Amino acid sequence: DEARRPDMTSADIRQRFLNFFKERDHKVLPSSSLIPFGDPSLLFTSAGMVPFKPYFLGQTNPPFPRATTCQKVFRAVDIDVVGQDGHHLTFFEMLGNFSFGDYFKEKAIPYAYEFLTKELRLDKERLWAGIHNDDDESFEIWKKTGVPEERIRRFGDDYNFWAAGPTGPCGPDSEVHYDGGQEYSCGRPDCGPNCEYCDRFLEIWNLVFMQWNRDESGKRTPLERKGIDTGMGLERITAVVNRQRPGVFETDLFQPLITHSAEETGRPYGTNADIDASLKVLADHARGSAMLLADGVVPANDGRGYVLRRLIRRGMVHARRLGPAVHLSSGVPIVARLLGDVYPELQKQADRIAEAVRSEEERFGVALRQGMERLQPLLERGTLNPQEVFYLHDTLGFPIELTAELASEKGVTVDLEAVAALMQVQRDRSRVATGGFAAPQAGTASQFVGYDHMEADATVTDVFPVAGQPDQTDVFLDETPFYAERGGQTADNGVLTWNGVSARVTDVQPQGEAIRHRVGVAPDRLKAGDRVHAAVDAARRHAVARHHSATHLLHRALRDVLGEAASQAGSSVQPDYATFDFRFPRALAADEVDRVSRLLNEKIRGDLVRRVEELPLDQAIKTGAVALFDEKYGDLVRVVSFGDWARELCGGTHVERSGEIGLALISNDRSIGAGIRRI
Repeated sequence: DEARRPDMTSADIRQRFLNFFKERDHKVLPSSSLIPFGDPSLLFTSAGMVPFKPYFLGQTNPPFPRATTCQKVFRAVDIDVVGQDGHHLTFFEMLGNFSFGDYFKEKAIPYAYEFLTKELRLDKERLWAGIHNDDDESFEIWKKTGVPEERIRRFGDDYNFWAAGPTGPCGPDSEVHYDGGQEYSCGRPDCGPNCEYCDRFLEIWNLVFMQWNRDESGKRTPLERKGIDTGMGLERITAVVNRQRPGVFETDLFQPLITHSAEETGRPYGTNADIDASLKVLADHARGSAMLLADGVVPANDGRGYVLRRLIRRGMVHARRLGPAVHLSSGVPIVARLLGDVYPELQKQADRIAEAVRSEEERFGVALRQGMERLQPLLERGTLNPQEVFYLHDTLGFPIELTAELASEKGVTVDLEAVAALMQVQRDRSRVATGGFAAPQAGTASQFVGYDHMEADATVTDVFPVAGQPDQTDVFLDETPFYAERGGQTADNGVLTWNGVSARVTDVQPQGEAIRHRVGVAPDRLKAGDRVHAAVDAARRHAVARHHSATHLLHRALRDVLGEAASQAGSSVQPDYATFDFRFPRALAADEVDRVSRLLNEKIRGDLVRRVEELPLDQAIKTGAVALFDEKYGDLVRVVSFGDWARELCGGTHVERSGEIGLALISNDRSIGAGIRRI
């Protein structure tokens, strides 16, 4: 029966998954951005549950008890291992179903088994379950569902326990493993899931059972609202369903990219291990860089932009190995064709994305020359230490393999193990920066009242010390007039007062649905339940508002003068200046800057009235409101208009009339990357 089963496309599997859970009363939600919203603890969206963290933490009530998504995911920690096997990827799609205090193990396990065996028609005999050592409940449910006890294996915390961090939600998990068959076995009698000696078994789905809250002492108490969070990689399950044993790169999500690069180089896939590794890297990195660029990441020397730059440069190193005709950028239109129907932001920006990758390819040519200039004297010296090799790679983007190759030609040895150790240290740092939750986490949402009030009396809900700063404390309030930094607008400053004590608030950041205030006071001076008076620095807030409103008017002026191609790519709104980044393929002529400036100030002098409305998202877009890539929008959105002219979705603070801005002065306009300008 299995041999006759028709192949299923990745698109078919994606849709079947969402339909399956929709039929079981799950709300189907679109993928969130790869840039996590309101979550400074994360570099990228690294799992399907990331957008739902506030619900799992109990900060706020979910608007629905069940949800299902196909979430875009990016894992920077795996960049250097892509191509070495058939499974590691940077960008992938995570299929997930979620329950927020509704069903638990008794439904999550049968749902998973039913979907795999009935919808995807996988052979029941090949499915194994991994459970936590102490999870007898899951053992009984798997048995009752149809998996015999000899195919249920127990493991410790390393394999089957999930935690939000040192404190917070945690619980056992259960993994579904697919048996590739006896021919891939190590032959040991105890061979099974997580075998150290062979890769016969492949984990395909992880079901996380959030059931406890863990405190600082390690004590676990049952969660008021137990949660289900599951994740299954679309690429991996597509390979399994289609019996593509070598892995994800054989699927319809990768083969068009691999075939394209193989044709460019004239070397067929499947004939040489080194060539195949490079073709896999090009396919993965074309997908990863295109998806990051589509969500607004710009190549840079730090943060997300640095990860994107590394990704493109590693792709180019492998392109060069395959020959001068191979280019990473030529894969972008294929990625847009493969994924554009599911992620329209990719299709819309395909030309700009390809141009950004091309520009980075040219820039890397320069980096290679610079690297050669640094490397040459070191080689002539006759020694090359690991730190120097790592510096060339990490700072200049000069490939380690190329350094080793050139060094061996000069008879100089490179300690690649020591370099690998330095790389691992960096990867570990990256892994910390992209973890699921950063402890500590507030347990209660904060209500923002700052649109209408600059001062408020509030109750402290949580107090946390700040590591390494004994005179600083992170304070959470039940309601706050302080604006938390987001959408490009800087955070408010101000003062908290209580019991005759006064302390400065120097930074305010979102944390899911809660708002964290960094306060200049020792942590033992405040405790949960204390009443405080919160007062925003009103003069500074108004200065920020003038600059924020000016960026809205500037955005509209740019579109009027340059056309719809001029679209916002980011901004930084401060009390004494603002920068505005926008997509545009060329430099502005002097008369264009002059026309933009004149129109902008004409609208300021027009003293346009600011209007704020709350509308359903689709209605707001229909009425001409401009939506931005890095914002998260709920079903109801806040629309800020100035007269009938500038209209945007925005959660920031603004002047009441444009005349309050006074004068807007454009001090310069420059390029900050391929197709991105900054005013």
